[in-house]
Amino acid sequence: MTRKSFYHTLSLMSIVLCGCEPSIPENSAKSCFNATLYQPGNHFTMAWIKDNQQIGIFKTTYSNTEYQGKSATIAKKKLERANKDITLAQKLVVTTDKDNWQYLQWHSIIEVNYNATVVKNTMLEPSAIDFNFIQAGEQRKREYRMKTVQTDNTWAPTLKYDSKLQQTTQFVGMELITTAAGTFNTCHIKLTTNHLDSDKRPSVEDTWYAQSLGIPVKWESQNSDKKTMLVSASIDGKRYNSSKVMKDKYHESQNTDKK
Repeated sequence: MTRKSFYHTLSLMSIVLCGCEPSIPENSAKSCFNATLYQPGNHFTMAWIKDNQQIGIFKTTYSNTEYQGKSATIAKKKLERANKDITLAQKLVVTTDKDNWQYLQWHSIIEVNYNATVVKNTMLEPSAIDFNFIQAGEQRKREYRMKTVQTDNTWAPTLKYDSKLQQTTQFVGMELITTAAGTFNTCHIKLTTNHLDSDKRPSVEDTWYAQSLGIPVKWESQNSDKKTMLVSASIDGKRYNSSKVMKDKYHESQNTDKK
């Protein structure tokens, strides 16, 4: 046995004996996965922005539940529109797959108050927020089926339909993002969703997740003229609050981007 192979074997033995996990590469998407994110007490707020003007806020909170006999989390997201009596509330049932560095989304209910619209989506196979990538440019495809039931307060009949979708997740790379809550090193994840059983336009979303925290600090979609940016958060006992200094720095960065 050569000296090099001896030390390699010794290193592997020490990992096994101490039960240690191999270190996570600093610039990998795995570094943005937080296994304890979906826990009661964690919460964050995003500004909803159009043409560099805030038009509403999204608030996300977590609570415990069970789904199909497994421990799960309800993620409650509430949108409040500025100067309009319109709110949108969404409840997501999520499980954390620590072994595969993923958050799995199983069920969602969306309620819009102004016309009492209720949309219920049940995943026959879960969609995923996937961080299981080491190098920028890596991607993974996933197919899942979803049952949708939509009702509102009009005379329109209840809509029921099934969808088969293909989700492509790509790790674009690491980027520094400045928000009103601070500057974060982030993993840029691009999610493309194709409808396999219809000719609907694909959904393309870009999300920047804070390293170690796992929360989104920025979100954009090619299907929308709006975006969201982090305003404040409380994750694993640490607060990230907006301040005048950070707000000024954030607005300065937005004006620079606009130019």
